[in-house]
Amino acid sequence: MRMPHLLSTLLLAGATLAAGAGSAHAADGSYTIAFRNLPSTGLQGDADNTTLAFHLPSLAYITGLTWTVDVQAFDPSWLQELTLSLTATSGEGVQFSPAPNAAAAGSFQGQGRVDLVNSGLAFRLAADGRLNLEVYDAVDDLPGLADGRWRSATLQLAYTAAVPEPASVALLLAGIGVVGLRHRRERALPG
Repeated sequence: MRMPHLLSTLLLAGATLAAGAGSAHAADGSYTIAFRNLPSTGLQGDADNTTLAFHLPSLAYITGLTWTVDVQAFDPSWLQELTLSLTATSGEGVQFSPAPNAAAAGSFQGQGRVDLVNSGLAFRLAADGRLNLEVYDAVDDLPGLADGRWRSATLQLAYTAAVPEPASVALLLAGIGVVGLRHRRERALPG
């Protein structure tokens, strides 16, 4: 095989991929997370906390959050201390307390919605599409023990994901076809 032909074939493939990657439009989507009976134990980042990972589209832009929750804080902890974080692998994300004004132990059931874009809280996931959820307590009143419990929660995330334009996909396929034809032709040449 001739090296100049291989190099030009690889350059053509790279140019085709770069051209196809540049154009995209947005597609709206939603992702639902539901869980039951998760303890709210330590401060954010403590090893005893419950952490979960979810996978959304690569580079998804998280634009909204809708929730229905049932939480319980154990005395001396307060309901307003029960917190949940949703973060990208970069650490960018939001923290959410379902009962921010409840300065007492007890139970709380509620639902709500926030537009993260208009609130200035929207964030983008990394290329891995990983979304981390951590349940924790803002003030650890009972070290080593659960300060409360998320008895049930349903979170619905709204997001926008990049989708390649049809013309970009066609250009990519055409480039792959050219690379294949060129490779076939080079194999047919003697010597």
